[in-house]
Amino acid sequence: MSQHEISRRTVLQGALGGALLIGAGGLLTACAPPASSGSGAGGSGGVLRVGLVGGGQFDDISDPKLAQTDIGFARMQALYDALGRNSTEFKLENQLAESFEPNADASVWTVRIKKGVEFHNGKTLTAADVIFSVQRAVDPSDPAIMAGSLLPYVDPAQITKVDDNTIRFTLTGPASFFPDRMSNWGMSIVPADFNPNAPVGTGAFKFVSMVPGDRSVYERFNNYWGEKAIVDRLEIIDFADATAAVNALISGQLDAIGSVPSGQFKAVEGAGASLLVAKNAQLPGFVMRTDTAPFNDNRVREAFRLLVDRDQMVKQALNGYGAIGNDMLIPSGNDYPADLPQRVYDPEKAKSLLAAAGQSGMTVRLPSAPNNLSWVQLAPEQFKAGGVTVQVDAVDGNAFFANEYLKAPFSNGQSPRQNGLIGISSTLFNPRLNGTHWNDERTTQLFNKAMQTIDITARDAIVRDMQTIQYHEGGYINWGFSDLVSGIGSHVTGFKQNSAAMIPLNNFIFNQISVN
Repeated sequence: MSQHEISRRTVLQGALGGALLIGAGGLLTACAPPASSGSGAGGSGGVLRVGLVGGGQFDDISDPKLAQTDIGFARMQALYDALGRNSTEFKLENQLAESFEPNADASVWTVRIKKGVEFHNGKTLTAADVIFSVQRAVDPSDPAIMAGSLLPYVDPAQITKVDDNTIRFTLTGPASFFPDRMSNWGMSIVPADFNPNAPVGTGAFKFVSMVPGDRSVYERFNNYWGEKAIVDRLEIIDFADATAAVNALISGQLDAIGSVPSGQFKAVEGAGASLLVAKNAQLPGFVMRTDTAPFNDNRVREAFRLLVDRDQMVKQALNGYGAIGNDMLIPSGNDYPADLPQRVYDPEKAKSLLAAAGQSGMTVRLPSAPNNLSWVQLAPEQFKAGGVTVQVDAVDGNAFFANEYLKAPFSNGQSPRQNGLIGISSTLFNPRLNGTHWNDERTTQLFNKAMQTIDITARDAIVRDMQTIQYHEGGYINWGFSDLVSGIGSHVTGFKQNSAAMIPLNNFIFNQISVN
């Protein structure tokens, strides 16, 4: 069956949000906010200075094909629009698209785009620009990093112009989540004569300058089709580490930062700044290879699920900024089987299961990339109570992906929050992300059925069945949901607290922000 491609590096970086956009997933009609006069007609103005960790001297200037980190996503959000986008309320909303209209089995989609949308260079958006952008993003010889998951479905040769504002996509197979997949950053719309060295988009900000490893600068686009930016200027500033960014926020050199380490929460608040929380944005967890001994025995997998003390993980590893999980995707919709019992820490039952499987007193190696060590280091003591010796092996991030990721029998990772079908598509039917190597005919049949099902209620029921199988037999131990914690100055307004954003600072939607 078709497989999905996305950058493996972003699993642990938590930068996958754009690839796995979520939402209604079915037929969409126009739901983006109406155009407004915004601050182009007298907003508060000023400069919004945002500090983000990452970047370097080899930074790409602002090409949506290459973005795969938070700092890249922030640039994309400033400059470009896609056909749709994820709101801070965890819902898919149309952006440049007026509507997505599927045929009966979701194998053909007709997309109507908004009229009168203007690029930063004054050109009017047409169907030709959309076709160029999508073909460029899914080019098999050079696909966009965050659009690779569309490759099996979108045939560049089967995208046709119906009229200046209408495009028809004839897919290689049914894909009921097509609107979601067309709404990631890799699918940002650019003009047909796009020059990545002088980027032009339809976004709320237009490009001014960039010094790789230092900062990129943008100014408000007064002819923006939607809600115009309030600030006159946006500066996205590179930082080598989160502590340096925190210090710059505290000293007033920045207005907002993308990430605050848990050990510096008090310092940020003590300096008069605020913590901006996105609830349950990431899913940290352990990964068991279901095709490799001893984890090809479900009794061993069940025992390991019972040896994770979820309460302790949330309290200590996440400092209370999160919630316990139940080995499935985030419970945010009707596709989540909320009636399944919550797993609890039960070392004695785990011992019994391991004994029955002939694995009493087993020892297991647990390789981990550095950014997951805060919770991985809790595992040895928790598993010890069940008679399992866990040997944590801290591995350099690059070495982890080269030598451990998808290979180690027992490992760990993080992924962004996602709805059931998108998550199952990515984690079970993508060879570059299926760390459990799950191969199950029941799941495959259900997945194929869900991909042809337009009706959301019917599709949710199918996804619940797939998630139920994962709960009982799968190789993922999704023990919790971690919050994203950003920092904002006391003089900054417009960010929504406790949003359902997937990436920092309200998904980097900066046009709504004021600096007072």
